[in-house]
Amino acid sequence: MQTKPAIEQLTPYKVKDVDYTIKLDANESANYLFKDGIDLSDIDINFYPDTNSTFLRETLGAYFDMSADNLMVGSGSSELIELIIKTYIAPGEKVLSFAPSFTMYEVYTTIHNGSYETLPVESDMSFDIDKLIEKANEINPKLIILCTPNNPTGYQTPKEQIKKLIDNTDALILLDEAYMDFTDGSSSFLRETPFYDNLIVARTFSKAFGLAGARLGYISAGLPIIKSLLKVKTPYNVNALTQNLGIQALKKKPLVVDYINDVIARREALKISLKDLGLTVYPSRANFLFVESPLKALDKRLLTYGILVRNFAEFNEGFYRISVGDQSQNKALISALKEILS
Repeated sequence: MQTKPAIEQLTPYKVKDVDYTIKLDANESANYLFKDGIDLSDIDINFYPDTNSTFLRETLGAYFDMSADNLMVGSGSSELIELIIKTYIAPGEKVLSFAPSFTMYEVYTTIHNGSYETLPVESDMSFDIDKLIEKANEINPKLIILCTPNNPTGYQTPKEQIKKLIDNTDALILLDEAYMDFTDGSSSFLRETPFYDNLIVARTFSKAFGLAGARLGYISAGLPIIKSLLKVKTPYNVNALTQNLGIQALKKKPLVVDYINDVIARREALKISLKDLGLTVYPSRANFLFVESPLKALDKRLLTYGILVRNFAEFNEGFYRISVGDQSQNKALISALKEILS
């Protein structure tokens, strides 16, 4: 049986199936919240989970001092991003973003027969919001997706620029704030979505909370948007184990704050070390760095030392995204790079 035409151009999502010692290619965090194990004894595993994740949303609301009614959770923020596209994008309607950015925006748009268009980032990896507004007025997209801090470049869009975008377009705006936890939070619109009728903010537990394996994300939006999304959301989309894990994680805020501060300190130290080796390192407010190397195939060279990094040759030859590791991992990375670059 032939699939629908839009699917024919896609390729399956793949991860590197190679031996490694240090994994710095996927922006994962340490298992610091549950290193002593997980207590799931109170879960009635024989029953279906709460389809609306009520207690988790209430806990999230208390964590951010906002109403649980403006929050929705999903199996990772990726599921929620697809849900938004599935809900709002009719065949042929346009989705606009910058490139490079999170690759799944284009995949989800394609799956649902939308038209995905991009603007290139500037030479310093920044976003020119004026150009985005101009492009939006030209092509009239139904949805604009802005990843801030951006994956893979790490660039954080200033809040006044985001406000300018919101005020100067009729499109629905999706802010992907997956890495916002690694900033001071001043550019976030998470708590402000109830005051807009065209704004959604997506976040995740995969990064700052170290729960990538649990698959848990959430969005905030005004009530009309939440009600529309609830019509399309898969029932029981977040299992009971993950809901409970998220609730436990949110009760450990001091540990989360300490971990974030430690990642930021290690990120800045790693940036200096990489620059000292002659690599071009772009400003980042995430838990990774976007670098340009004078040597080709740097990822393959590092793999001989057992170190995985992400090659972004699809953007431009010589560009790599390197997750911030712990102190020993960063030290091993720098040691390997010194030998390679010499």
